[in-house]
Amino acid sequence: MVERYTALVFLSLSSLLLSACGEEPRSSDHDTETGTPQATARDEPNRTSGVGKQETAFATVVRVHYPVGSHKIELVGDHAPLAWDKGTTLADANGDSWELVLGNTEAPIAFKPTLDGKPARGPNYVVEPGQTLDIFPHFTIERGSVSIFQNELESKNLGNKRAIRMYLPPSYEENTVARYPVIYMHDGQVLFTVNLTAGDLSAKAFSGSWDVDKTFDEGIEAGALPEAIVIGVDNVDDGIHLLASAETRNSELTPTNDETQTQIKNSGRGPEYLKMVTDEIKPLVDSKLRTRPGRENTYMAGSSLGGLMSSWSGIERGDLFVGIANLSGSNFWDHEIIIEKARNAKVGLPHADKVYADMGEKEGGDAASDREAIRNEFKRLVSAYVEAGYVEGKTLMTVLDPTGKHHGDAWSKRFPAALAFLLGPGR
Repeated sequence: MVERYTALVFLSLSSLLLSACGEEPRSSDHDTETGTPQATARDEPNRTSGVGKQETAFATVVRVHYPVGSHKIELVGDHAPLAWDKGTTLADANGDSWELVLGNTEAPIAFKPTLDGKPARGPNYVVEPGQTLDIFPHFTIERGSVSIFQNELESKNLGNKRAIRMYLPPSYEENTVARYPVIYMHDGQVLFTVNLTAGDLSAKAFSGSWDVDKTFDEGIEAGALPEAIVIGVDNVDDGIHLLASAETRNSELTPTNDETQTQIKNSGRGPEYLKMVTDEIKPLVDSKLRTRPGRENTYMAGSSLGGLMSSWSGIERGDLFVGIANLSGSNFWDHEIIIEKARNAKVGLPHADKVYADMGEKEGGDAASDREAIRNEFKRLVSAYVEAGYVEGKTLMTVLDPTGKHHGDAWSKRFPAALAFLLGPGR
């Protein structure tokens, strides 16, 4: 077990030895607090469209949410009354909301909003017949931003301090009426392409980077991912006592005390770590950022021990996390306790609605027996979720990567699919 522990966890631990990272959405037919398009059917028989025409029940409606100011917003598209070469004016629906009733359409309509003639970034939007589609476009900013959200968060639950990082999506500064889902992630020092502390480079040199900011920027621009905020929880690191910092990280990301793993001292502080995220970090994030704070828009993701902790959180706090991602999780921990917990979970409250889990076939060192043991642990985890009622392709997505190693390069490659499964498509 010592050798297998080393194969699974040593890389993350070694990187740390070298390293120095509010209101509930309104209840309505239309979700107007998210950057993700929403579509619903309407039954308002006498609405006036933006082209001055009386429409009947189940009209197709587009609502654009954007702080226009002195600018002019229009729609262009591939179906009358829209055209690609001439913009159609929207009606002022309510402050920074702009609406166009397209009538009783018979086919999907591809379209884009324009701001003073400049089209929104990303691919076309599509509205289906009889739907109302709320969109939160952006026109100028191509990439999101990465910065320190809190330089020294002092945790009452854990009795230590750490930095908290954040990724804000491209529209965040531009479209100030949009709100966003939030993904909480562990091991903040290696999450983003952007380096924010002195220890980031050395940490990434050992374990690689997830490139979460690059993944979202590219996925949003292509329409493959919706916009979201990412909160990166740094591992404790005073820049001096590096071994102690690594030990603290591993004690915090283990949900139980495993006496067989003598390399980790004081293991089993995961419950206190989880309380730090849910009771200390999340309320602060929701109070300072334009989040969508409800369960249906709150996620957790991590790898290795962070993957273990994410699965644990989806089971213990599924009332808060609607979906989790467990990449290359340390499923062996404490006699495979996470597998036992997953087997006794059920889809939906009080557990997570969606679970993503993966593993690389080249994890566990050079010994074929170690690799096979890790694969078998992963298969037992998958079987446990299935036994609990999770359905592959609907509420469960699992990946066994034939070339995957226990490294950030592999997690970066697999993470876009995990996000698309959990969050849904962007357009």
